[in-house]
Amino acid sequence: MTDHQIQDNEQQSLKQDALAHLWRWLSPDKDQAGQQYENLRRKLIELFGRRGVPVLAQQELADETLDRVGRKLAEGEVIHHPEPMAYVYGVARHVLSEFWRRQNRREKTEVTFEDLSPRDLARVESRSKLQE
Repeated sequence: MTDHQIQDNEQQSLKQDALAHLWRWLSPDKDQAGQQYENLRRKLIELFGRRGVPVLAQQELADETLDRVGRKLAEGEVIHHPEPMAYVYGVARHVLSEFWRRQNRREKTEVTFEDLSPRDLARVESRSKLQE
């Protein structure tokens, strides 16, 4: 087994442990915990959609949010909150904020031809001709 495979297995194991803690926090009854988990996940996806997150990223952000809550619980943090959704929404706000910061950084580093001055555009065109 390669180092990469070992690392993937460890991460998968950690995620499963976090998920188990999350489910126990939601309800001692497995069926009820599963229903609450799916309900939370669906509501998070809807929340991210309303906040303008692209469709492909909505599920990833919902999963990241729930994974963070589960990891906190797995690390031994005791969450004294009468309504799990309110706590999860707080974590989701942080996840969303990080997402938009990453998006803004990407936009700032991406340069299009429209961003180039005529002189820089001429340089790019002359270099591309030299490579041909």
